[in-house]
Amino acid sequence: MRIYLDICSIQRPLDDQSQLRIRTETEAILGILDLCETGRLTLVSSAAHVIETEQNPYPDRKGHALNVLSLASHYVRAHFFRGGRAGKGICRDRNRQARCTSSRPCR
Repeated sequence: MRIYLDICSIQRPLDDQSQLRIRTETEAILGILDLCETGRLTLVSSAAHVIETEQNPYPDRKGHALNVLSLASHYVRAHFFRGGRAGKGICRDRNRQARCTSSRPCR
């Protein structure tokens, strides 16, 4: 099963853990990441992850996000068409991600 976590979720373990809600969310995210590390789930990353991570001014948070995103084996890339509409393509091959221009899943 594939799973997509937004950057806020990825960063949750670095937040102040003094609130029960934050600790509970952190445990859930760490559990999901553990399942990704063991191959039971497949983490999906995206162009949005890259952009948000590059803009993060905090080195520890940026490093954490990059480490988590390195677990991803699928990449969703936004494609822009005439008229400013965006579509999404999924590259299943990590070697093709940077050059993928498909608006459909790669085979």
